[in-house]
Amino acid sequence: MAAPSSGAAHKFCTLAVPKDLDSATKIRRAEREDAREIAVVFDKAFKGKFQYFWSVQAQEGEDVLNVFVRAVERSDGYLSWRNVIVVEYQGNVSACLFGLNEVQESWTEPNSDLCEDENAFLALQHRAHTLTGSSAIPSTWFIPYLAVLPELQGKGMGTALLHAALAEAEGCGKTQVSLVARENAAQARGLYEKRFGFKKIERLPVCKTRWKINADYWVILRKE
Repeated sequence: MAAPSSGAAHKFCTLAVPKDLDSATKIRRAEREDAREIAVVFDKAFKGKFQYFWSVQAQEGEDVLNVFVRAVERSDGYLSWRNVIVVEYQGNVSACLFGLNEVQESWTEPNSDLCEDENAFLALQHRAHTLTGSSAIPSTWFIPYLAVLPELQGKGMGTALLHAALAEAEGCGKTQVSLVARENAAQARGLYEKRFGFKKIERLPVCKTRWKINADYWVILRKE
C-alpha cells in the first residue's frame, strides 16, 4: 500500500485486521472527515503535551485543539490526513499513525510562527528521517507519531498500526523505518525494540525551554 504524495489522488483502503483484534476493529487510511477524531486521539494519548505548540499558532479566541484539526484537514503538510493510518473501533477512530515517505526539508529551517522547542523538535525529526549512515538519498520511511487512546492501550492497536506501517514502507521501496521516542518511554520502546526489532542509533537532549515534557533525552530508533 503505497503512501500517496501530496498531489496524488487519495484511495480509500481497508487493511487486513490482525487475528488478535476483534471484529469491531478496522484498520484503514484516514479520510479528511476523521481530522477531529485524530486530533482528540493524539491529544489524549500524549496527555496534552503538544498543546503548548498549538497554542502558539492559535488564532484569537480559537480552541487550541482546533489548530491541530486544521493541520490534519489540509491536503498538504506532514500532519495531513493523507499521511495517516487509523484504527477504527466500534465506529470511532481510536488509534492513529502518521507516516512519511518524503523528507520534510522545511523542518531544518527555523519558523518564526513556531516556538523554540517546536523548531528543535522538528529538526530532531528531520535528523531521524535522514540519518542513514551514508550521504546517499535517504531510504527511510519515517513515523512522526503513533497514538492510541489511553483506555484502549494494550489491545494490540499500536502493534497493528506498526505492521501496517512496515508494509507501507516496503511498498514504497524503503529499506529502513525510523522514529523518535522518549528515552524513558519504557512501554513504547518495548514495543518498538523488543517486538519489532528497532535499534537505537542516537540519543539527543530534549529542548524544553517552555515545553513541559517528562523526559531529558530523545532516542532515534531505526529498523532495517
